Amino acid sequence: MNANLHLHSRYSDGSSEFAHAAARFGFLTVVGCEVDCQAPEVKYHSEVLAYFPAGHYLATETFLESLARARSERLMAYLECARVLFERDDISFDDLIARKLGERASAVSPFKSTLSKVDFYLYLCACGVIDSSIGYKEFKTDYLESGKIDGPRGIRTTVAELSSVVRRDGGFLVLPHIGHEFSDKAGLLRAEKRRFVSLLEYMKEVGVSGVELYWYRTKDGLDINADVATEAERLGLFVTFGSDCHGPGSGKHTLGEFSGDFPGFPGYPLSPATKE
Repeated sequence: MNANLHLHSRYSDGSSEFAHAAARFGFLTVVGCEVDCQAPEVKYHSEVLAYFPAGHYLATETFLESLARARSERLMAYLECARVLFERDDISFDDLIARKLGERASAVSPFKSTLSKVDFYLYLCACGVIDSSIGYKEFKTDYLESGKIDGPRGIRTTVAELSSVVRRDGGFLVLPHIGHEFSDKAGLLRAEKRRFVSLLEYMKEVGVSGVELYWYRTKDGLDINADVATEAERLGLFVTFGSDCHGPGSGKHTLGEFSGDFPGFPGYPLSPATKE
C-alpha cells in the first residue's frame, strides 16, 4: 500500500477523533504517536514513533498521560514567565488550550494532548507578543535556551522505557528521520558510519522494530534513505515512509511529497481492499 505514516493533526491530537470518524466509513487506520525520547548511551535526544496496529494501547496511553501532564506544567511555568517578561496579563494556559483545540477544548483533557514548546511559540505569535517573522529556532535560542523564559526540564523518557510499555500493548517503535542526527547530509552520515550503525544496533537492542525513510527536502535525501534501507535490511528492521506533515500554514505541509510501498507491520499486513 502506498503510505505516508508520519503525519501530525491538530484535529485528532490526543483524542483519536480521526480514527473514530474513519471507522464509521470503513477505512483502515493505525493509531500512532510521536514521543520525545532520549538514549544517553548513544547520545540520542529526539523522537521515536509508536504504532498500534492491534488497536489497543492502554498501557502506553496511561504512561504518556503522565508525560503530557509534566509538559502542561512546563508550559504553565513558561506562560507565567511570559506574563511578567512581556507585561501581558491576558496570557494564560486556558487561552492557549482554547486556541489550540478550538471547539474540542471542553471535550479533550489538556493532559492527553501534546503541548510542546512549538505550541508555546505559536501561541505567543498569535497573541502578538512575538513577531511571526521570528522563526521558532531563533525564538528557542533567544528566549528558552537563554533562560529568559524558564520551566521544568528533563521531561523526556528513555527509548528503552518507552519500548517496554509499547511492547506491552503489542505496539511497534520506529526510529524517524535518522538523517537529522547527521545534519541531513549523506556525506556526514557516511563519514560517521560507525556511529550511524551503532545507533541502529542500539535501537534494535532496546526494542525498536523499524526505521523511517524520510522526506528530507534536500538533494541528499535519496542517498540517506538508500543507506538507511541497506542497514535496516542487514539488521532485520522493517522500514516505513514519512513526510512529517504538520498541515497547511505550518511550513511543513508535506502530505503529498513523500510516500512508499508499505506492506504493513509484522503480523498485520495491509489488505488490498484498503488501498485508495
